[in-house]
Amino acid sequence: MPFNGKRRSGSNKMMMSRHFHESIIHNFSNMRVGRNVNEVLPEDRTMFATFSRGYPAAEMEVRHFFATFFGNCIESFRMQDVRPYEQPLYARVVFLKASFIQEILNGSEKA
Repeated sequence: MPFNGKRRSGSNKMMMSRHFHESIIHNFSNMRVGRNVNEVLPEDRTMFATFSRGYPAAEMEVRHFFATFFGNCIESFRMQDVRPYEQPLYARVVFLKASFIQEILNGSEKA
């Protein structure tokens, strides 16, 4: 399923709600294979998402965003640990398949 999120005209960046701005970075070089020839290690299915200060993003909002486009696609999700009333600035998302990351990034290192 190709990524069909809204894009800003003249830009390659995904349009986000005002409460969900992110930069997503993942490096695809040197993809490693696990014990099973068809198994991709979690490190190669992991995306690091950052959130803009002043635009808080809740875990459920981020999960809903990805589920809207890819369905059940997240293996594990870890938001930055923060004190009460502080805003998390990043999350680590491990997808079920590396192809989800490729679709999100659409050939770029960041989206």
